[in-house]
Amino acid sequence: MITCSCCKRSKPNDKYKQCPACREKHRLYMREYYKNNKQAICARVNEYRARNSDIINERKRKDYERNTDKILARNAAWRAANPEKKKASNTKWRNENRERHRESSRNWIANNPERYREIQRHAQIRRRFLKAGLSEHYTEDEWNMLLHSYGCKCAKCGGKDNIEVDHVIPLIRGGQNTIDNIQPLCRSCNAQKWTYEHDWRASA
Repeated sequence: MITCSCCKRSKPNDKYKQCPACREKHRLYMREYYKNNKQAICARVNEYRARNSDIINERKRKDYERNTDKILARNAAWRAANPEKKKASNTKWRNENRERHRESSRNWIANNPERYREIQRHAQIRRRFLKAGLSEHYTEDEWNMLLHSYGCKCAKCGGKDNIEVDHVIPLIRGGQNTIDNIQPLCRSCNAQKWTYEHDWRASA
């Protein structure tokens, strides 16, 4: 047993310095304090972020490098659960930062030509399915999660270059454009597969 730092009563020796009653009292106090001083608190936080942007960005970068898979999965899960919020957030940012968005897009396309072509290919497939009256298709988040589950490697040869979406059962043979009919293949293996049905997912 240890002593609560607030009420000085005995409490179990856990990771908290305060007893449950004092923690709850403090939580309610802080919630009320934030409610009554939200504008001032947000101003202080924004000032701190502006003053220490380099330190914050470096901390975020290191955290992302240590927890890349976990962060990507968490973000993908949030976007899947909140599509309208994500869409509204993206629209608001683009409207408020049009020039920055255009410049960022141009730079990204120039630095990621293969990835840009892959995104364009996904968009063409979706348009083709929508035109045919088929509404079901995999999402970008589903593809990213599938790709990372294979270690960003080709399901057939294990290569990491020029990974593309492949339909196990080709679309022209009646295959669906859903994630359960998708496997990641490098461009060479995908070309060799052509329009035949080959499933390398079990052996990957």
